[in-house]
Amino acid sequence: MNAARGEFVVIVDAPVAGAGTSGVTPDARRLLDALADELPPARAARVAAKVTNLPRDVLYQQALAARHRR
Repeated sequence: MNAARGEFVVIVDAPVAGAGTSGVTPDARRLLDALADELPPARAARVAAKVTNLPRDVLYQQALAARHRR
């Protein structure tokens, strides 16, 4: 008999809304760009996330990408 023993872990996660550039509105993008001109990317993303209710990590990635484009 081949009975499975032990524990199994299943991780289920929904995709992040706004992953990449989708989900980030043009207004949110302008706000993030303005903040990123004055603040470090992490701080700019944190403030923009509070205002827009978008995920901070998505905005942080956007801020880093914008910094590299400049």
